[in-house]
Amino acid sequence: NDEFRYRLFELFKKPIDEHRKTMQAGQPRDYIDALLEESSHMTDFKDEDLLVTLMDLFIGGSELTGKTLV
Repeated sequence: NDEFRYRLFELFKKPIDEHRKTMQAGQPRDYIDALLEESSHMTDFKDEDLLVTLMDLFIGGSELTGKTLV
């Protein structure tokens, strides 16, 4: 569903922007910092790619949790 994907993108965009403003090179605090640092070396890696990666992790974790609880 496009609306769901858009909402997830919006959910992740703000933390990514905050991480970008406050991160220090060579000192990743978490997965987002590490992805931002690695992606800075890749010319073809865009913010949308980062958002899709985070969305995949979120959905995968949600699916696993749902199956575990059932």
